[in-house]
Amino acid sequence: MAQRDNFLRFDLKNTSGITLSPFGDMRRKENRRYIQDILNTDRIYLGRQIHSANIRIVEGKEEEVFFDDTDGLITFKRGIALGVLVADCFPVLFEGEDFVAILHCGYKGIRNGIIEKFFKLLKEMKVEYKNISSLIGPGICGKHYWIDLKRIILGKLELEGVKNIIDSGVCTFEDKRFFSYRREGENTGRNLAVILFDSS
Repeated sequence: MAQRDNFLRFDLKNTSGITLSPFGDMRRKENRRYIQDILNTDRIYLGRQIHSANIRIVEGKEEEVFFDDTDGLITFKRGIALGVLVADCFPVLFEGEDFVAILHCGYKGIRNGIIEKFFKLLKEMKVEYKNISSLIGPGICGKHYWIDLKRIILGKLELEGVKNIIDSGVCTFEDKRFFSYRREGENTGRNLAVILFDSS
């Protein structure tokens, strides 16, 4: 990991990272523009998250950047950036040879089967995923939440045969660089986790 301009970058082939709280609440469009400039992209596709297992395939032709009732995004088109808004839930990022994806994984979304739904979608589309890389971004650790979400996520990824798993090792409750719902309450801001399917 490397920090630049309040953007914590992760060590994946494609550009990925998460904003830190000094950037401000990423629900605000003007704040997201800073990240678009860093990524050199004119838009970041997001879901209006409802803690569901709903996953949207992004073609890059859509006029709207927000998709209703969506907690996961996947694209097979290069040059597209996908994001989720988080403040204790875990962003889980994936990259393969032909796609990138991002999931919003909190307790309800995990219980509703968003991880299983993602791999079922890959299987239905006959996408080879055994050699993909996965990143578990910052989220609340089991020490400060009633259940260890990261451990559950890790178990589900391993069950699907994912071998290259990177753990950010960051607890949003403990690390005050991040917004945290549990630490700050319902009025806290949101960080943006993002992955860009690089054009190169």
